Amino acid sequence: MDKFVHGARVVFFGDSITANGTWMRRILEYYRKNTDIRFELYNAGVSGDNATNASVRIYEDVLYHEPTDVVMMFGMNDVCRGYYAEGASTEVATERRACLEACIRKIKELAYAFQRRGIRVILASPTPYDELAEIPQYNYIGVEAALYEIGDRLNVFAKKNGIPFVAFNSLMLPILKKEYKSGKSFIGPDRVHPTPAGHELMAALFLREQGFEVEIPETVEKMTELSRRPFDEWEERRYFLECRITPAKFIDRCLFTGIKDSQYVLKYTEEKLAKEATDYQKSCAEAYKEYVHNKDAYVSELNEHTRTVYGN
Repeated sequence: MDKFVHGARVVFFGDSITANGTWMRRILEYYRKNTDIRFELYNAGVSGDNATNASVRIYEDVLYHEPTDVVMMFGMNDVCRGYYAEGASTEVATERRACLEACIRKIKELAYAFQRRGIRVILASPTPYDELAEIPQYNYIGVEAALYEIGDRLNVFAKKNGIPFVAFNSLMLPILKKEYKSGKSFIGPDRVHPTPAGHELMAALFLREQGFEVEIPETVEKMTELSRRPFDEWEERRYFLECRITPAKFIDRCLFTGIKDSQYVLKYTEEKLAKEATDYQKSCAEAYKEYVHNKDAYVSELNEHTRTVYGN
């Protein structure tokens, strides 16, 4: 895979694993510390999203930035993990297959759509689902096999169409299995989301695929050590500005589908807050209220700061 070029505008497009942002922040950091290449990074990850739903937001969240490159990773939510509960019926098994096929079809459609616009597409397989850990979180056996299949088939598609591909699942799974023997994991207690340590592994694998001679951290201890490195002041500021709009995107795209008028959304959030709500729901609702009133200013400030990368 070719490296990003100087002046590139790179959008990472995906679900909550992308929305977390840590792995892409480490990629950007590596470029800034080890090369003369400077590029703009934009996070178009939305928690709870999947490839089918993401297609409705490509203009506002992706094409808006006039990207030269789009790094796309979906699949974790597309497989519909609930269909893998124990004792599923034959009908449910059919739904599993339909979800998997829809995911692959939609990712291909999105890739073609970006290519037609002259945008370089980089595909990534979904990261592993942890079926190994003995933890309270319900274990949907079969999800990892579905994610692995998505990665395998997208890899074939990518090779056929000259699209760079990062096989996160097949590269990370052997390390996960090896570390599990010591009772360690770089996937969180929900079995889905990589920990900060896992994001360090993702960043290293991505950079290696781009041709950089980076050491791949193959133990949780090494990944954790890397995850404790502080980011510099420029990146902390960029990330702070990004985080002001990320929870708002989550609410806008996932919780209030079909509600077009922001005032109705605000009324809805007020009603939610008046009832019993978790701290996370409250923080998201408050962030959304702020976002509605300050959206243009927030987005402008983030974009302006991001573009100062060339002097940093």
